Amino acid sequence: MIELHRPGQSSFCDDIEEEFADMMVRYKRVIHSADTVKSAEDEQSRRMLPYIDDGKEHAAGEEAIRNYMDRLKADVKTMNEFTSDACYIDPDTGDVC
Repeated sequence: MIELHRPGQSSFCDDIEEEFADMMVRYKRVIHSADTVKSAEDEQSRRMLPYIDDGKEHAAGEEAIRNYMDRLKADVKTMNEFTSDACYIDPDTGDVC
């Protein structure tokens, strides 16, 4: 499962969560306080916030998360194009399947 590790207050993370909702992608939100991150004993919890971890890939920082989200959007779009029982209209060209 995709996990978004974030500080409590972050407009960037709020935007990422909105993108997950728009794509209808399930994820887990993990909110870290500054004190929790500083006192964490394990290395994973001390990573710089925000970051996304999906079990295969780790994206830390805004640029890496933005790249991750762009790839995820492309993957979701491809899955939706080829797994739907309904006719598909290409949003770029308007062509119908």
